[in-house]
Amino acid sequence: MEKYLLAVLEQGGLVGALVVFAVLGVGFVLRHKGWLFSERKNVVSSTQLGELSQQVSALQTGLKAVVRDVEDLPTREEIHALELAHTQMMGQIKLLDETGRATKEGVIRIETFLINLSQGASK
Repeated sequence: MEKYLLAVLEQGGLVGALVVFAVLGVGFVLRHKGWLFSERKNVVSSTQLGELSQQVSALQTGLKAVVRDVEDLPTREEIHALELAHTQMMGQIKLLDETGRATKEGVIRIETFLINLSQGASK
């Protein structure tokens, strides 16, 4: 590579020199930033890679469980239908309560009448 750059420098003159310096400058900057050649400190060891792989697998398993749980949740329409059914049921229970009270009052009146009738017959 040096021979090629020297040839460009000798034959190109000032423009060749600028090109050579630009290529060298860009190469220096890229190497300094770590983009041109990877450094050993950026390499992950196989044990760390194995640990990361296990962690990712555990996260995937947990995520699948969460997705399954979310898919099993009722939809907005299903909850609305349950709310409507609950409201209707509460109305029916209220009606049964009113009917039960009226029946109780009627039974009390009949019992009172029968008690009064039996006491009047014994006199």
